[in-house]
Amino acid sequence: ERHADNIPSELQPFIDTIRNQFEELEQAHNLNRRFVANAAHQMRTPLTALTLQTEQLHTAATEADRQKALAALRNSLARHSRLLNSLLSFARSEEPAAGHYLPLPLSDTLLTLLPDIALLAESRRQEFTVTRLEDAAASLSERDWRILCQNLLENALKYTPEHGRIELAIYSEKSE
Repeated sequence: ERHADNIPSELQPFIDTIRNQFEELEQAHNLNRRFVANAAHQMRTPLTALTLQTEQLHTAATEADRQKALAALRNSLARHSRLLNSLLSFARSEEPAAGHYLPLPLSDTLLTLLPDIALLAESRRQEFTVTRLEDAAASLSERDWRILCQNLLENALKYTPEHGRIELAIYSEKSE
């Protein structure tokens, strides 16, 4: 007996298995491509901040200024190395199933992003202030919260004019 594709019926389970394998491979490839695109987007701001810090080191007028700029650059490199390691760890792991998120202290994650954002704001002559930073919690994955914060802060920088003011406040409505 033969199927519509003129394939013997004994071979059909094998053919179906091969097709399924190719579909799974294509899905994995698409997930990998999306991950690389997201990782590249997430690394733009840190790389810009490192470039600005390198320029500050290069143009430092005094030895004390150079030492201060060098210390800031070293701290940023360490922070960005941790971020890259986190991205690589995420790439190796499976994303948690929906509904398995624990409350996350928002301010902790946000504090890791602030030095670069403040430096970028300064380079754009924008005033960046944190008016309120409380330990609120959200039921998000840490990765999703980091992406959300980074995107919000980058958009604030992007759409605030030169000499504009950006205020950041994190708090729980319960504390109001």
